[in-house]
Amino acid sequence: MKTLGFIGMGNMAGAIAAGILQKGLMKKEEVFAYAPHYEKLEANAEKIGFVPCKDLKGLTAVSSVQKR
Repeated sequence: MKTLGFIGMGNMAGAIAAGILQKGLMKKEEVFAYAPHYEKLEANAEKIGFVPCKDLKGLTAVSSVQKR
C-alpha cells in the first residue's frame, strides 16, 4: 500500500489532499500530514479527511511518499 505524507498542511497542501481524497485516488488512512500547530492540523484532518501526525519522525515512518 502506498501512503502519502505532507510536511506542512497549508492552503496548497490542503487543496491537493482534498482533491486526492475527493476523487478517491487514495483512502483517508493512506494520507498523512505533519504541521507545527497540531490543534489546527487536527481540525483540518477532520475537515479534509487525512491522518494527522504529531512529529516528523512519525510522518516519515508511515509515509512511502512525502510531499513538501
